[in-house]
Amino acid sequence: EKGLPQVLSGRLSFVDEVIVVDNGSTDRSAEVAREGGARVIHEHRRGYGQACRTGLNGATGDIVVTLDADNNLLMSDVHPILDYMLDNKLDFVNGTRFPMADRDLMPLAVRLSNCLISWTIRRLFRIPVQDSQCGFMAFRSSIIPKLALSESGMTFSQEAKIKVWTDPALRAGERPIQYGKRTGTRKFKAVADSVQIMRHAFAMRRRTPARPRST
Repeated sequence: EKGLPQVLSGRLSFVDEVIVVDNGSTDRSAEVAREGGARVIHEHRRGYGQACRTGLNGATGDIVVTLDADNNLLMSDVHPILDYMLDNKLDFVNGTRFPMADRDLMPLAVRLSNCLISWTIRRLFRIPVQDSQCGFMAFRSSIIPKLALSESGMTFSQEAKIKVWTDPALRAGERPIQYGKRTGTRKFKAVADSVQIMRHAFAMRRRTPARPRST
């Protein structure tokens, strides 16, 4: 509710639609989103990944970008992300928050867990991702059905990146983005969520081949 006005005020002129997925908020988020010109989709199933999947499936654009609604990821970064995607003919672009201009904006425990998880995923899957947990992602809508994304919780973000980067038919890249001051309470639990995310990564590795080494 508090972060949405700031996020929506950064809407760029070439963005065809902004979707806000409401999956159980108890404040005025849906009303604030509509007042800001967004289309609200209600999703009764809870979870970060469930909200992202519902938004991706409900979007109508050729390119769909996901970002958080608490103002720590900025809509102004959509422009350079899309330029990078189109200039390099990519199917997917991940935003990376590292290195951070202001490290105090992210608690040390969260920074460390992000670094550990991203390092583990690079080693397990031989993919060049630097920020496996960032919610700023740009997809060509044509690849979304192929990815068959299924995670409903915090593991959604890395599921998307692993599936894209390990698919030899898809082209993925990563570009630095800004990281702003969060509005509201952080949902990520450094220890509990990190354990779940690491378990998911190893489970995916058992059924997903690593990216072939370059020759």
